[in-house]
Amino acid sequence: MRGLSGKGGGYLLARSPQEIKIGQIFEAAIGPVNIVEGVAHPDQCLRAVFCECRLVYSLINQKINRVLNELSLGDLSDPETMNRISLELAGSENRPNV
Repeated sequence: MRGLSGKGGGYLLARSPQEIKIGQIFEAAIGPVNIVEGVAHPDQCLRAVFCECRLVYSLINQKINRVLNELSLGDLSDPETMNRISLELAGSENRPNV
């Protein structure tokens, strides 16, 4: 971002919205996305070695990060992308649960 001073000032994006991934915005605001600390820092978790859920947490975290890094800021205002996501979500709602 670049700042502009004076009347009508504010901030401008330094890159195009298509070049800025949602994951980059999250990381800049809150740091790396981790659903539980044991995924990113197993050495800080007393149960990491014995945690039955760690693999599942890691898989969920990986999928969240994949989606965040596939979508750009520009995608959020692109009707085609939003329609594709809506269709994908509608399709997943019609799949039987395993």
